[in-house]
Amino acid sequence: MGQSKTTNTTTPTGPGVDYFANTVNPAASNVASGSFEGYGGEYAPGLSDYSTQAVGMYGQAGAAGNYTPADWNALTQQNMSAYTQNVMDPTLALMDRERQKQMVGEQANIIGSGAFDSSRRGVYEGESSAAYGLGRDKMIADLNRQGYNEAQAATMNQFGAQQGALAQGAAGLSGIGGMDQNLQMAQLAGQYGDFMRQYEDPFKRLGALTGASAAAPVGSTNTESYKPGVWDYMTAIGSMGS
Repeated sequence: MGQSKTTNTTTPTGPGVDYFANTVNPAASNVASGSFEGYGGEYAPGLSDYSTQAVGMYGQAGAAGNYTPADWNALTQQNMSAYTQNVMDPTLALMDRERQKQMVGEQANIIGSGAFDSSRRGVYEGESSAAYGLGRDKMIADLNRQGYNEAQAATMNQFGAQQGALAQGAAGLSGIGGMDQNLQMAQLAGQYGDFMRQYEDPFKRLGALTGASAAAPVGSTNTESYKPGVWDYMTAIGSMGS
């Protein structure tokens, strides 16, 4: 047999309920239904043009150390040619002029003294010329040895100066490239920061709405419902019969 039943229902009411239903819930639905959009920008900058040039200059400085013996000899001969033209040739020319003056003086002495006949004169002139030739040959050998040493030293200095200039230029370009790359990294970081702020903005707005909803006042309404049972119906029928 059916029994009677009393049900009490509490319903939340007030501005907080309306605010959540009409404002917070639609905003949450929009956020939940949104699609994910990945960051399409660059995360790290590429190699700076200055850095690329610096790499090339470092490579040239390293390649300068790969000179073959033929390369060294060619450069040394160039330096030797300059030494011959600027030092050796003028020195020998001056020596030859001095020899001509010496020969004129010897001829004058021979003629003035009348002490030499033709045979003795020839011997004297031959010995004098031979002595001059030996001195001239020694001078040429000394100049060649000195010139070659100076040419080798010049080659080494040129090699060192070339490597030093390339390395110094590469270091300068590398420093500029580093500054340029740092600037690019800062720009990319700013772009990524803007993307993250745009991505997080809907969630921050939803959080603000949720906080406002929690602060809004919420009341409640109690509703009581009664379900009659069989006894109630019988009592009602008996009352009607009376």
